[in-house]
Formats: sequence, C-alpha cells, structure tokens
Amino acid sequence: MPACGTTGNRAAASDEAAGQDSRKWRRRAPLLCLLLLLFIALVGAFAYHREVRRYTEQGIRAVRQRLERDGQVCRAFGRPVQVGERPKAGADGDYTFEVTGTSGHGEVDVQVRQTQGGWEHRVTGVRKRKGKDGEESVAMDVPGGEGDGGAPDAGNGPFSQDPNGTTNAGETFDFNTIRFSGGKRSKIIEAIEQVVGRDRVRASTRFPPGGPAWTCVTVDGKERLCLMDPAWTLDDFPELRAAGFQPVQGPVAKTLSIYRSLTLSTMNYQLERGDRVVVLVCPKSDWETLQVPWPQ
Repeated sequence: MPACGTTGNRAAASDEAAGQDSRKWRRRAPLLCLLLLLFIALVGAFAYHREVRRYTEQGIRAVRQRLERDGQVCRAFGRPVQVGERPKAGADGDYTFEVTGTSGHGEVDVQVRQTQGGWEHRVTGVRKRKGKDGEESVAMDVPGGEGDGGAPDAGNGPFSQDPNGTTNAGETFDFNTIRFSGGKRSKIIEAIEQVVGRDRVRASTRFPPGGPAWTCVTVDGKERLCLMDPAWTLDDFPELRAAGFQPVQGPVAKTLSIYRSLTLSTMNYQLERGDRVVVLVCPKSDWETLQVPWPQ
C-alpha cells in the first residue's frame, strides 16, 4: 500500500509539472510570435533599404556622368571634369558634388529627382576654388524655378508675336515658344539652356537689316529680377517696374551676367551699333501675363 501511494503521488506531481510547463509555454507563445514578427520586419526593412540604396546609387552614378558633360560645370572648371563619387546628401534630393577640372576645383550643388524616364538633375549652384590655399574665386547661385522639363510648346507663344522675327520700338517683346532649328534666337536659347536646363528660356529678338540688334532673354526663376543693358535703366521699362522687377544684386548678379555673356557672344553684340541686351528672371507661370514694350 505505501508503494502504491508513493507511485500515485509521483504521477500527480508529474502531471502538475506538465501542466505548469504548458501554462508557461502558453504565456510565452505571444512573446515569441512577436519576436518572430519583429525579426521578419527587420530583415524586410534591411532588404528594402539595401535595394533603395542600390537604386539611388545607380541614379547618382548616372547624374555624375551627366555632370562630367554638363556645359555649365565644364565652363566653370575646364574640361575634362572629374566628379566625386560620394556627394553630400541634403534634403529633398539636394546633393553637393566635389568637382575637379583643368582650371580649378570646387563644389556643385545639384537637385536630383526621379521621373518615369529615369533620373534628372538641375545644377543650382557652383562654387569654384583655385590655388593651393583653396580660396574661393567664383560663386554663383542659379536662380531656382519650377521648370516643367516637358516638350517645347507649339503655336503662338505667351507674348506678342511678329512673323518676321522683328520688334519695333513701342511694341511688346517678340517672345516665341517654338524651338527653331536655325537663326540667332534659337542659338541664344540653346546656349543658355546648357546652363539652366531645357524649356526654361525664352528670347525676344529684334534684328532688322542694317539696324541695331535688341534682345531680351527671360529665364524661369522664383524671383523677379532684371539685368539691364548699360545704355538702359529700369526707368526705360515702366511695365517691368510696375510688375515688381528689381535690379539684380549680390551673388545672383554673376549668374545673370553669364546669361548676358552667352547672349552677347551668340548675337555678335556691338554697343556702338546700338545693340542692346536685357536679361529677366521671373516664374514661368507669369510669362503669359507679362507684356513689355521696347523703349521708344
């Protein structure tokens, strides 16, 4: 009898221990499931981050290759240009690349974005340094603008049109949205587009036979700025003053001077002949409402 009682007690104790183990596992099961889900999530996040990083690096490599052929960058630093492999990342797709060329080195600020057609970039600033001491010799900020990057418009442009390509004094600027394959106006547009990007430039030209050449270039930008010809002032354009245009000042003036220099070289500018060049910067959305006559 004692032996039977001892055996029964052992069986009861064994059952109780098994029950306690079962309760422990039931309490631990949710925690283990949570840890498993957390592990799966971490593995998935790591794989996703690695794939995004790989894809972004592909885009950065594509932008680096384009910067090495970019007209503005090559003019600033001299061909051939070498662009650093590891840019400094900023907010909203902004990057800063180290650039070295035959005439100096420095930094280029670039805005990078992904589109359905791939990766696009826009140079927003150039800081060039020369010499062993690394002193800054050139700094220019490209006025920012929306820039739709789409195909050129067809038909009539947002400003008064002249089928002969000339504009007389007292008439509005002859801006044209059609990209011609030849002619001085299209060459001016193409030259400046090498700096600011496609479809962000309009040019008005007055090229009468034997007369002075008047040109007004408008570039897409956030502010309303103007760079006048030395023979003109903002007082000669009351419509511009009324529209809120201000004479450009500070570092941005160097950028507008680049637009002006490109225009001068393209149109064979001669001050003594009476040639004139005006450079405007304003939002592209304002182009349709801006009507500016040439000075009388």
